[in-house]
Amino acid sequence: MNKKTIFPTEYQEEIWKKVKKFIAEKILPDENIIEIVVTGSMVTKQLGEYDKKIVKPFYERKFSDIDLLISVKKDFKPKEDWQVLRKSGEPSEIGNTSSYILTWIDDKFPVVALVFEKSIEKAKGDVVLYKK
Repeated sequence: MNKKTIFPTEYQEEIWKKVKKFIAEKILPDENIIEIVVTGSMVTKQLGEYDKKIVKPFYERKFSDIDLLISVKKDFKPKEDWQVLRKSGEPSEIGNTSSYILTWIDDKFPVVALVFEKSIEKAKGDVVLYKK
């Protein structure tokens, strides 16, 4: 099993500030974004480093990823510099979605977004960063 060492809260708060700044400066405003929700280890304060790399189909990482759920209108166009992980229309267990790596925070933490055209069902603890 891949063990994760959790970072101190102060460091996680620094990363959180960088994530919010990235979203405010590089994603918003966008008239076709309805809502952005942060979920996963970023909001549960479980951001950390794994003892072994996690290998995904299109990238690998040794640190936690930062998960965003982005609800969009039909006319939404992703930014050109977003790395496509799954295109809209490809099979997904939750319907017509796309997923992207938007950026890497400190060259360690990929900001991964799941983008879809419906309202977001939030889990307990998820943080809404933007809502139109």
